[in-house]
Amino acid sequence: SSENCYVYNHHRWTILTVGSELISYASSENCIQFVKHIEKPHFGFQFHPEIREPENSGIEIFHSVLNSIR
Repeated sequence: SSENCYVYNHHRWTILTVGSELISYASSENCIQFVKHIEKPHFGFQFHPEIREPENSGIEIFHSVLNSIR
């Protein structure tokens, strides 16, 4: 799906490519923002899902990921 959402993003480092064991699930105009291991329940966030701001979908994304691996 190509849904848009808003998340808090503030960092100096970027992820531009991922290895064959990772799947890129979300990206911004700057870099890859969310990855998952192809077999293991391992996820990585480049954005800050824990920061709540108006119109920020990050915490919902984070909780959705946590609920999917339970």
